[in-house]
Amino acid sequence: WSEPYKGKQQPSQGILAILEMVEADIRDDIKKAVKSEAKAQKKYDELKKESEKTIKDLEEAVDKLEENKATKEGDVTDTKSARVTKKGGVKTLLKKISDAEPGCDFFAVNFETRSKDRTLEID
Repeated sequence: WSEPYKGKQQPSQGILAILEMVEADIRDDIKKAVKSEAKAQKKYDELKKESEKTIKDLEEAVDKLEENKATKEGDVTDTKSARVTKKGGVKTLLKKISDAEPGCDFFAVNFETRSKDRTLEID
């Protein structure tokens, strides 16, 4: 320590080397980020394409199901109106039967007696 401090006498490469190393790291990071972004964009585009296809397929399926539903609802309406028509016919038939019932009861009640009498007449 006999001489006064004069600092470093040779040119300093330390700070420049560190800055160059930082610059190289940043450039590498940028390259990695660009590759990663391109890869992510490609995956996104594929997913978007698949999703749009799936949406289109599902919309077509919904349209077919709605068409099928409309057909079935029409069939139900037709069946109900046919049933109402048949019910009216059945009511008419039952009314005829109930109107004719008193005469039928006469034959049902008196059949055996009349059958015996008829047998006696034949003999």
